[in-house]
Amino acid sequence: MSASDETPSAIEIRALRRRLFWVELWPILAAALLIVGSVVFWQVRAAEHLIRTPQAWRTADGGLRIATISDAPFVVTHLLGKSPNGSPDEWPQALAELKKPLVIADSGGGEVTAAELRALVWRSRATGQPVRPPAPGARLTACYYRLEFSEPPRETR
Repeated sequence: MSASDETPSAIEIRALRRRLFWVELWPILAAALLIVGSVVFWQVRAAEHLIRTPQAWRTADGGLRIATISDAPFVVTHLLGKSPNGSPDEWPQALAELKKPLVIADSGGGEVTAAELRALVWRSRATGQPVRPPAPGARLTACYYRLEFSEPPRETR
């Protein structure tokens, strides 16, 4: 056997390098695709959440107007607010249950009057003890659930 038979040719070396390049590159491409796909998924999900989430703002008389830009029905049962002495970046610590749930059937929304807001009993989320209500003009968050509709079961005969 000659020495030239045992050493690979330049063409074989290039082919081997090309194969190694693709073997090393595909996991990087797969990881990049996974990252991009995850980012796109979470962006779409965040946008969907924003569209479906009721937004609340204060009315001129001190009430609370709650509406959504989608026509999905919502039922608001509680309000969350920050305690007056809490820091601006803390999670809302005061919770109040609405006397009667507020049904938001369309983009027109619903309203909690100023009198209803004043009558709410605010409790600490941690202890359940009564606390002072959030300051007037403080940001409030609506706790809600989406109604899902289904057909009633068919009677079988």
